[in-house]
Amino acid sequence: MTKIKTIEDFIEEAKNWHKRRPSAERGPDFQLRDNQGVPLEENEEFMLEIYDSDSDNDNDEEDDYETEPGYIEAFKLTSDSYSLHGSMGHGATFGFKVVDKITYLTHNGGYACMGTDEFELQTVVEPGIPTKEGRIQIHYAEDGNVLLSQWNGDVYFYCEWIKSSLGILNTDCSEEDIRWTKPLKLVINRV
Repeated sequence: MTKIKTIEDFIEEAKNWHKRRPSAERGPDFQLRDNQGVPLEENEEFMLEIYDSDSDNDNDEEDDYETEPGYIEAFKLTSDSYSLHGSMGHGATFGFKVVDKITYLTHNGGYACMGTDEFELQTVVEPGIPTKEGRIQIHYAEDGNVLLSQWNGDVYFYCEWIKSSLGILNTDCSEEDIRWTKPLKLVINRV
């Protein structure tokens, strides 16, 4: 029997919303690992699969068709920058570099960083690492999936699917989105 929530239950849930958010704390021994838990080397390529927790439910009323997995894809903006989006069925290859004990996602010679729109994710092909304000931080959730956030924060990226095959990767610092939007969870698959 399902318990009906009271107003007090909703008030208590609203007071404790921060407990639903993943922790942004990381230890000094951070190491990027694939979906099997095996550490990656700097020269290895991988894809970032979008983990869809909704596909794990046992709802018998779901559609009877199989959907392709979602991935992070890179679309060329200019000669030296790419916009990163969610894409169904195919994705871009990524790598990483460790500089001064900081792990940076890389793509096509550039570093993943905050975009010019300040809330979007992009890569810029340039020799220098992103500024502190432009850095992306990589986290592991309790379930082993990867989360991306703005540097030193708990504002995580999420994917807003605007078409069945295209999703916008975004962060939004509004209180509503921080409270209720589920962070984008990723799985690292070796190429």
